[in-house]
Amino acid sequence: MLFLPSAGIRKDFDADALASSVAHQWFPLKIAVKDPSQDAWMVDGMAQFASLLYFEKTLAPVEAQAHIHTALVKALGYEGNTTIRQAGGLDRDTPDYRALVQYRGAYMFRMLQWVIGDENFDKLLARYMQQFTNTPVSTEAFEKLASEVAGGDLNYFFDQWVNGSGVPEFSVDYTVFRERTATWFAEHVKQDLDLFKMPVEFQIHNGWRS
Repeated sequence: MLFLPSAGIRKDFDADALASSVAHQWFPLKIAVKDPSQDAWMVDGMAQFASLLYFEKTLAPVEAQAHIHTALVKALGYEGNTTIRQAGGLDRDTPDYRALVQYRGAYMFRMLQWVIGDENFDKLLARYMQQFTNTPVSTEAFEKLASEVAGGDLNYFFDQWVNGSGVPEFSVDYTVFRERTATWFAEHVKQDLDLFKMPVEFQIHNGWRS
């Protein structure tokens, strides 16, 4: 049984708020965490991630991307030094808690899915539910499980995105070399963090006309 405020049941309802409300009622019942002041992102972040996944599964890509982009903007709304884990101790009704725990926590799961791949991520969620439905989970236990499923140490990932603060800013320098039959690009990408490890995708749009 799910309880929704009457204000949320109307023709022009806020789809983001409704999906998030449903997910936030379900996850605390299924998954408990050892220390809410440090591990809250695994409940509220996972719930927000599930609401975004719902949009991806039910809407056209362009429509789903609008909801995902809105969540990303909210995730980047906080610019301080508090980490996702530390934010679990904040008041749940504050903008900082929602930005860090709920929205940035959701994007932590999306980035983890990208890093380990869809197949491994599906296995991770299945084992996560099997192992921790009736056992309170900690961030360390989830990290260990994710590393086992991925087949490699993911400590760097959790240190960057869960135990660390800030996001990298990238700058790109490139040189174009044109030949008679081809065009070559020499690119250099820099980021401002001392230690950072993450896959980076490149996409080149050809805007030239012959």
